[in-house]
Amino acid sequence: MSSFRLRWLVVLTAIAIGCSTEPDASGEDSISFGVDTSGKADAAIDSSIAPDTQPAVDTASAEDTSSATDTNVEPADTSEFDVVDEDSAVEPDTSVADTAVADVPIDPKSCVGRCGKYKFGAVCQCHTECMVSNDCCTDYAAICQGQVSDGGANDAVSGDSGGAADSGPADTTPITDIGCQKVDPGLPAGSLVISEVMINPKAVFDDFGEWVEIHNPGNTPIPLDGVSIVEPVLGKTHTITGCTLFIPPQGYFVVGPTANKLQNGGIEVDYAYNIGTLQNVNGAVEIRVGATLIDKVSWPLGIWPSPSEFDGKAASLDPTKLDATKNDKYPFTWCPSPQVMGNGDYGTPGQANPVCPKPPDDDGDEIENKNDNCPNAQNSDQADGDKDGVGD
Repeated sequence: MSSFRLRWLVVLTAIAIGCSTEPDASGEDSISFGVDTSGKADAAIDSSIAPDTQPAVDTASAEDTSSATDTNVEPADTSEFDVVDEDSAVEPDTSVADTAVADVPIDPKSCVGRCGKYKFGAVCQCHTECMVSNDCCTDYAAICQGQVSDGGANDAVSGDSGGAADSGPADTTPITDIGCQKVDPGLPAGSLVISEVMINPKAVFDDFGEWVEIHNPGNTPIPLDGVSIVEPVLGKTHTITGCTLFIPPQGYFVVGPTANKLQNGGIEVDYAYNIGTLQNVNGAVEIRVGATLIDKVSWPLGIWPSPSEFDGKAASLDPTKLDATKNDKYPFTWCPSPQVMGNGDYGTPGQANPVCPKPPDDDGDEIENKNDNCPNAQNSDQADGDKDGVGD
């Protein structure tokens, strides 16, 4: 057989059995024989176009044909809080809406219901949820001496902190846990001080323009629920009930017949009472809690100056005498207010009082000369055994 025919026979045979050809460095065709039985690419194939060595499966969309449970499925949301992934995206909460207690804003001045209610001699209660979501129990916490929740299972605390309704799971646990609890012994005598009294206003009628200022000299808020304002001469009493009012530490609180500024001469009255009018002469006003006298101020004729000195001028307690005992003496503790108000009368309702001027007192017994039965000798008790008008 000629060499030409032999060459063509080899080429045809290679094509028939699946050879690969590629030029060699000399330019001649280089032929390799054999079938790839290993399943791998022939080493002679260009490695820059290497095929995938195993089939690719789209795990994001591939259908799960296995009968086993898919472990990639996220568990149900059983938390009380919205789940946050690592990418900081908040997943929508598909659980049922709040049905037990809605997280609604609570007025700090009306801390009742879920936050409990404080009354002297009763139990101070602050639910944990209120402590977390709102400041309405701040004053209760102070009265309860900082006692906090026990963190028990009944703490129905939601994930929000602003008081607005959340979109989280239902608050199924009833709010029964008490955040702070303390049986209060009651308001002690002297814990509140009567610091200013408008006995006889001139800008408006007494029925509308009288007022009494109460001071809290302590370092903790004092609730007024259960406190009574008393006019003892005629025996009239008004007890503050049904609401939660506080006097802050070192603060002032004004009560009067009406809080309507158009009627009371423009006075900022914090609470309106109903005890009628105060007596201009030989009058008095008291603060009581039940049978306990907290403070009393009276203005007997002959000890206090003439009523005309208080016409349109509030009886003002000297700021150095803000004490329920020291405020019993006149004139070194009380004086007609020197501070004019917008309506033309004088006083500082709801504010600190100015210092009272010191009247003449030659013997230094804090009895004004004109009222001292012995102005040249200290006799603060004004004893006069023989009734001769001169102190013993």
